[in-house]
Amino acid sequence: MKVGSRFELHGQRYFCVGTKAHETSYGRHLTLLVLESDCPECGATFRLMATKTNIRHRVLTRRCEDCRRPGVPVDPRRRASAPLAAAKQTKRRRLSKRRKQRLQIAREASECRKSRSVDNAALPVVNVPAPSTAAIEASSDLRDTYLRALSMLDD
Repeated sequence: MKVGSRFELHGQRYFCVGTKAHETSYGRHLTLLVLESDCPECGATFRLMATKTNIRHRVLTRRCEDCRRPGVPVDPRRRASAPLAAAKQTKRRRLSKRRKQRLQIAREASECRKSRSVDNAALPVVNVPAPSTAAIEASSDLRDTYLRALSMLDD
């Protein structure tokens, strides 16, 4: 995550203001992100340090030092407003249309593959002629020459 980037987690906005190198007691090197956010209880701006893994797993401090209450959840998020809910429904419909289109394409592709396999089964069988005796004699002459050369090496 770059310095200056913003993201939102559980309805609370975080702003990355810097990074800090850190070495664990086991000797592992980590990069800690210095984040800034507003406390949902009192509105004060506070800073916290977190790893990228903390952000990915959504485990971040939500309150300032004065308001901190471990284990007590922040008030639940409010329901989305009507226009926002309508926009989400439109997006769901659009996604379901895309899924239907993908399924249709997949069905057509599988039908096409099935029809090809049926067409291949209907192809006539072609008899391949046996190799000529001249080719067999040439290969046996070559083998004899090879064996003579090997016997000369052994002597």
